[in-house]
Parts: sequence; C-alpha cells; structure tokens
Amino acid sequence: GLNVCEARIRLGQFDAAAAMLDELEPIMSVAGMEDSAGAVANSRGLLAWRAERHHEAVANYRRARAKARTHAVADEELRALLGEARSLAALASADAAGELLRGPAMAVREAAGGRWALQLDDYLGTFLLASGRPEEALPVLQQVGERAREKGLINFRLSTYANLSSCYLSLHQPDSAIAVHERATRVWEEERRIPLDPQWREERGSRGRQFYVKLAGLKLIGREDDPQAVAEVLDGLQRFKARTRRERMESPG
Repeated sequence: GLNVCEARIRLGQFDAAAAMLDELEPIMSVAGMEDSAGAVANSRGLLAWRAERHHEAVANYRRARAKARTHAVADEELRALLGEARSLAALASADAAGELLRGPAMAVREAAGGRWALQLDDYLGTFLLASGRPEEALPVLQQVGERAREKGLINFRLSTYANLSSCYLSLHQPDSAIAVHERATRVWEEERRIPLDPQWREERGSRGRQFYVKLAGLKLIGREDDPQAVAEVLDGLQRFKARTRRERMESPG
C-alpha cells in the first residue's frame, strides 16, 4: 500500500503514486482506518515536495499534522512537522521552519520516539548547517551518526556523514572532512546490495558515485598541482567506475 506508493515517489513516478493514493484513501476510510489518514496526507506531502510543489507540500503536511493529532498518532505528527519545516525552508521561510523544529516538533519528539525522533535531530543539524551555524550543527550530527550506526540505519548514516563532512569543511577542518567521507565510502561498500529493480540499482550506484567524487575533491584540496596526488585520486575514481560498470552488466534486470 503506502510503502509501495512512497517507493514510487522516491523513484520519481509521481503520476503512478498519486493514482495509488487516490485509490487508497477511500478504501482506508471505508475500512474505518481513520488513524491512517495522517499517513496518507504525509505521503501526499512527500509527493508534492519531491515534485518541488512546495506550497502544496506545506498544505498536505498541515493536513497530516491535524489528522495525526486528532488520532494521537505521534510519529505521523512528527513526520508531518518535519515535512512542513523542510518545505517552508525550500520556500525561503527559514524562520518559520526553525520555529516548527524548536517548538511543536520538540514537543512530540519523545512520544514519537525511534526513527522519527532521529529524523528530527538529523534535520535540526542539517537546518543549523544550512543556516550558517556549523559549530552548533556538528555535535548534533555527530550524535545522529552514532545512533544511526547503533541502529544499523545505513542510508541514514550516509546522509548524515555527508552533512558532517560539510560541517568540518565550514569549520576549516579538511582532514576531518576526509576522514568522515572515507568512513561513508566504507559503509557504502560494506553494506551495499544489488537490487533486482534496475532503477533502484542505478540510484544505489549514483549515491556511491557522489561520495567518491566528493572524496576525490577533498583529497586534492591544497594538492591540485601535485601530479602524484592527482594520479592517485584519478586511479581511485577509475576503479570505482570500472567496478560499478561491471556490476551493472552482470546484474539481473
């Protein structure tokens, strides 16, 4: 149901996802699943946000907040608050986004717990970084990365590591940025799986490529004129490219 719909959203299949939501909503209502109404509205918010229709996303997330609060579904309420804050930030309403994160979101954080509490902390760190406050973002993101490691949340760790690297660069600590990015590539290498669906497989490869390219750029900071350093970086990129190309050719689908 909703899981399949959100997978389609993340793959950019917006029309198919919208059609699924249009089918699911009345079915859930007839079945008396009113406590799922917030989840459906959150999925509509995610669809609109991914499609860069941010005003529409805000409206859907606010609807999700109201429905989740009515039925005391704290995790869906926190999810809606995060989505609304992210959409407001995309609309250049950073002050309003910050107020949501520091106020209503924190108020339901403990009740929501688990994944969405971690999401709140992660987005708060990201928000602080984007607001030009890397010194405040750093300890938040460090803690998120550690908790994600303990919970085995691989994709979460990777996105957090990317933000941590940016924090260190903003704080003029390139060696720490490199160390975090190297950790990210090790996680990606150790935990990656080859999905049967070719679109998921392509997304997996794209994620790894972003990390390796960024790592290459970090390693060349201040060494752009060093032929040996350039050669080592290019060799690493070439090995990654050759390996993922071979996997793409040998994989099913």
